[in-house]
Amino acid sequence: LLVVQLASEPGTVLRVRLTDALGRDVMALHAGPLHADRRVFADLSALAPGNYLVVAESATGRSVQRVVKH
Repeated sequence: LLVVQLASEPGTVLRVRLTDALGRDVMALHAGPLHADRRVFADLSALAPGNYLVVAESATGRSVQRVVKH
């Protein structure tokens, strides 16, 4: 289970997605207002081992974090 802790304020409208190393969308993690706990969860068990990127985008910016699935 992947837990993504976000720094944005609760209520901020975000799009959070998982991409492969080439930038192709693999999984949508969240779309809409951020919950009060500022966390997004994803079950990665169906994905192949490898490098992925968590991309979080709002009206004010974009953040990218690398994730390695073993």
